Amino acid sequence: MTTALGMRTALGLLGVVGPATFAAPPGKALSGLAINVNDAIRMRDEDIERVRALGANAVRFDLPWAQIERRAGEFDFSAYDSLLLRLQAAGLRAYLILDYGNLLYTPTIKTGPADPAQRAAFCRFVEASARHYGGRGFIWEVWNEPDADHFWEPRANAADYVELARRAASILRREAPGDPIVLPAAAGFNWPFLEACFRAGLLDLADGVSVHPYRPGPPETVAKDWAKLRALVKRFHPHRHIELICGEWGYSDATTPGLGLASAPGVGQAILARPNPFKMRGYRMKPGLEGGFPDPLGGHQAVRLGTADKLDEPGRATSGLIADGLLRGGRYYTVSAYFRTAGPPLELRFGLADDHVETIEIDKTWRRVSLTIFARHTVDRMFQVYERAPNNPAWFMAFPQVEETDSEAAEQAAEAEHASRMIRILETNLKSGVQFTVLYALKDLGSNRYEPSHHLGLLDSRGDPKESYRRLQQWMMARAKRG
Repeated sequence: MTTALGMRTALGLLGVVGPATFAAPPGKALSGLAINVNDAIRMRDEDIERVRALGANAVRFDLPWAQIERRAGEFDFSAYDSLLLRLQAAGLRAYLILDYGNLLYTPTIKTGPADPAQRAAFCRFVEASARHYGGRGFIWEVWNEPDADHFWEPRANAADYVELARRAASILRREAPGDPIVLPAAAGFNWPFLEACFRAGLLDLADGVSVHPYRPGPPETVAKDWAKLRALVKRFHPHRHIELICGEWGYSDATTPGLGLASAPGVGQAILARPNPFKMRGYRMKPGLEGGFPDPLGGHQAVRLGTADKLDEPGRATSGLIADGLLRGGRYYTVSAYFRTAGPPLELRFGLADDHVETIEIDKTWRRVSLTIFARHTVDRMFQVYERAPNNPAWFMAFPQVEETDSEAAEQAAEAEHASRMIRILETNLKSGVQFTVLYALKDLGSNRYEPSHHLGLLDSRGDPKESYRRLQQWMMARAKRG
């Protein structure tokens, strides 16, 4: 069903014109700054105002199939109608992600619609969405990170994704004429997946190619990847300009524990991967160091990581991480491991972002170390490697959790670094010819009490604006004055 006040009536006069900074006209124009928000229908008016005041011109969020079609064949957009009216009032453009499964048709919420019945059902949802919201210059994206197994279960497959995107794009062109379509929302520069998509004709469907360039290093390292992507697009589609879209990227803010997004130094983020994202960097481990979980945890067994010898150069983790059912859902899972030695004290070294190394001293007393294991597909790949060659290194991503500091000076320094990274993302993208950037800055996701601002990160609408927000806002205003 549709709401009594259909969106074609409610938004019939909508002309999506953003604020002066990064103003994006309606139609296929793809430029500006967007903020990515999870569970956007719970955004408060002050959250929306903070996005507008920042100088952003769009908000990227999911339009979840499972929430829209709760009963087979009935589509209820009422909750999103309200959100879009509030975004309209603030002059913010909607960047809609048509995504995820529906238990009416798929085994799990993250199942990729790969068989004919699933694809047909998903396309009925696309058609209903496009008829309801189409023709207003909203940005449409088909699925989120389909190259990641945990978002396209049971296994990411470029051919299956392109077939779904082809059918969905055909519907969008018909029902939402003039609205831009961006694809494939890849989780990073996944070159094999991107090339397979382009070879299968994805570029014929898209106005923009969207990727999520998360990385442990500084923003400037993305420039070479944008250049490589532009060359790849031109190789497969030389006769039409296609925009490159930074569809999601950010660094966790200064109060966020370790998440899989790479944050400012000292903020609690540790990417133990360089150059291979599935290798633990920091130190070589040998049998002997005792580690495990003193308390039984559902679905988990003990961890035995081996001993660590003090080394001057980073090594690779050997032995295995033993876990049953680790990461059954979600993007990350935090576990607390305890370590001790039977002999002399040892130093455990965890390589953090920007080559910083965190050193933890281990002796005969149990020492608690909090780790965030990121991404189920990473763990899956680790076990595949280990099963094939149990004597070879088993690779995994782990993030030492850094406690929030009570030092005001340290927090301000972290905020300044966080702001610097956000600004450098925008500057580097613009220099690389990428005119549209979606920032995603998480905060406080360890809290048991949900707050919409948890997903806004740098906005922090529960109190005074954070320093990171102020600095980014100043940069946006200065850029607007420069034209």
